[in-house]
Amino acid sequence: MDINVSEKYNGKTVLSYLKENGFSHTLISKMKRIESGIMLNGTHVTVRAILKSGDVLSLSYEDDAEDVNLHIEPIKLDIDIVYEDDDLVVVNKPFGMPTIPSHNHQNDTLANALTYRYQGQSFVFRCVNRLDRNTSGLVLVARDRHAATELYRQMQAKQIHKSYTAVLHGRIEPACGEIVSYIKREQESIIKRISLDHFENGAQLSHTVYETIQTIESEKGVYSIVKASPLTGRTHQLRVHFASLGFPICADDLYGYENKFQTINRQALHASSLEFIHPRTKEKLVLEAGLPSDINNLIKELYS
Repeated sequence: MDINVSEKYNGKTVLSYLKENGFSHTLISKMKRIESGIMLNGTHVTVRAILKSGDVLSLSYEDDAEDVNLHIEPIKLDIDIVYEDDDLVVVNKPFGMPTIPSHNHQNDTLANALTYRYQGQSFVFRCVNRLDRNTSGLVLVARDRHAATELYRQMQAKQIHKSYTAVLHGRIEPACGEIVSYIKREQESIIKRISLDHFENGAQLSHTVYETIQTIESEKGVYSIVKASPLTGRTHQLRVHFASLGFPICADDLYGYENKFQTINRQALHASSLEFIHPRTKEKLVLEAGLPSDINNLIKELYS
């Protein structure tokens, strides 16, 4: 990566630049060990070198073969790329595809698909956000160490904004609001979570804001289409929160009612938008993914 040094960093050390721009201690140490890791105007320098405006600082921190997880097999799978550059990739993940491999899913995950896409590039799968297997929508993946460090920092600082679209049973009241509770694993279950109005050992504070986009009233009943943003990132957070209010997500067989819909066989939940600052260019990116066909078909079914 080549950087044109601006007046802002005139007279500062390379180390100061790196720290101010989110390079971790581990990554700085890695670059120091590489012969061409830190170059100033084409000459190898140490982190103590002084910068001048107009200089070209070149940094090399690509992953190498020893970083690659050999247990993730490259598999050719269809994926919808929403945004891609040398630093990151955003995928509109289909429902039914796990984000990462597990005991029962070794060769059908987003990690497998991207490892195949970037074969020959010493690709390391570093997802910034994850989605349940049967939740569709936008997943952000860093393509190098620096992007991962900066995007994880943004996530911890709540600077990455995620928005989901969900179809709920009932007319949710109030139409716009927030849900704050403690979420913990249900006793005797390794999957299911419960929502509590008080703290218990093992519970985590969870915060969701939402607004109703549309209310459907038909012979099928009353349903709400909502836009929801989880301000915390707990497992199953939106599914648990809406169910705790008595408005479970349609077709959610874990937290809702028996699925009697004809057009969908998974929870009607889609990660529809993602907003963050690009880790290198500092540009604000706002990315969107339209509703998949099964959720659109569900909405049509509810009107029929």
